[in-house]
Amino acid sequence: MINASSEFKKALKSTREFRIQDKITLKDGTVIPLSLQDLRKYQINEATSASGKFEIGAAVIKKYSIALDNMDGRYDSYDFEDADIQAVIGLKLSDGTYEDVKKGTYRIYKATIGDSTLQIEAYDEMLFFSRPYSDSTLTYPASIREIIQSACRDCEVTFDASTIEMGTYRVDKKPTESLTYRDIISYCAQIMGCYARIDHLGRLSFGWYEFLTVPDELEDSDTSNYHHFENLYSQTVNGNDINITGIKVTIRNNDSEESYLQGTDTYALEISENPLISSGTLETIAKHIGDKTINKPFRPLSISVQSNPTIEAGDAVIVTVRDRSYATVVTETTFNMGGTQAIISTAETPTEKTFTKYS
Repeated sequence: MINASSEFKKALKSTREFRIQDKITLKDGTVIPLSLQDLRKYQINEATSASGKFEIGAAVIKKYSIALDNMDGRYDSYDFEDADIQAVIGLKLSDGTYEDVKKGTYRIYKATIGDSTLQIEAYDEMLFFSRPYSDSTLTYPASIREIIQSACRDCEVTFDASTIEMGTYRVDKKPTESLTYRDIISYCAQIMGCYARIDHLGRLSFGWYEFLTVPDELEDSDTSNYHHFENLYSQTVNGNDINITGIKVTIRNNDSEESYLQGTDTYALEISENPLISSGTLETIAKHIGDKTINKPFRPLSISVQSNPTIEAGDAVIVTVRDRSYATVVTETTFNMGGTQAIISTAETPTEKTFTKYS
C-alpha cells in the first residue's frame, strides 16, 4: 500500500479530481511532460503471482500502457527507443492543492503511431533482469544478500536492503542451468518466502502478504494497513476460503530426491527445482515460509472498484458484499484512469490443486 494522507483518502471518497504529472525522458535527454488532457487511455498492471495461482517467489514485471492524443502529429518526430517514463498521479484535496503519488519508472518497450494516437507499452525495472545469469562474475559460495546485491549491480537496479530475509543463507555453487538474472531473483525470493517486485520508488524489494481476519466492528477499525471495499461495480467471490496447510520443499540430487514437509499436505504449496537450495537446508526454509503462510486463510475473488492509485499488488483488503465481509490479499490489480480498477486474489481450489503442482 502506498502511503497517503488522511486528506487524500477523504478526497478519494468525494471529489476524485485526478491529475497526472508523468514525464517521458528520451535517450537524448529531451523531457516530454504529459497531462490528463493528452490521454486516451492510462493503465498500470501489476501482480505478485502468476494468473490463476498463489505462488511463492514470483517476480512479475509491472506494465504501463497509455494512448496519447496524436491527432496533430505532435509525437511523430520523437525517437522513443530506450526512453523512460516516470509515473506520478495526483489528487486534488479539499484545500485546492494536489497530493501526488509516485507510481514507478518504466522503460518504453514499444511505441506505435496510429491514425490519431500514440500507443506506448512500457515495463518497470524488473525488465532489466532479463539478461543471462552466465554474465555474473560473483564468486560462490555466496549468501542470498550477496547474490541480490551482485544481480542489482550488474543490471543497474537499486534495491531495498531492509526487505531481504534469510540474507545469510549460503548457496554453495553457481547454478549451471541457462537462467536469467530474473530467475535468480525469483529463486532468492522463494527461499525467503516472498514475492519480488519493483516498488513505486523504483527499487527491487521483497514482501509477503499480511493475512487479516475481519474485525468485529469493521466500521470503527483502523484501515491504515488494508483497504476496505464496499461499493463494487462487479464481483465474483469464491465459495470458500483458501487455507494453506503446509509447505513442501523438494530438491533432486542426481538420481535421488530429498523432501521436507512443514505442516500437512491437505493444501500444501510446493517448492521444487530451485537450484539455490542445497541439501540439509530444506527444513529451515520450509519452517521459515510456513510461519508466514500456514493456517492464514484468505478468500479468492475478483472485483472492480473505483480506481485508487495507492492500491498495490500484495496489499491486504476486506471486501463487503451484501452485508458479508471477506478478508483477502491482492495478487493482481490494474489501475485504470477514468475507469474502474480490477482487484484480483487468485489461488487454485483444493480440487484444482489435486491435478497440478507448484514449481
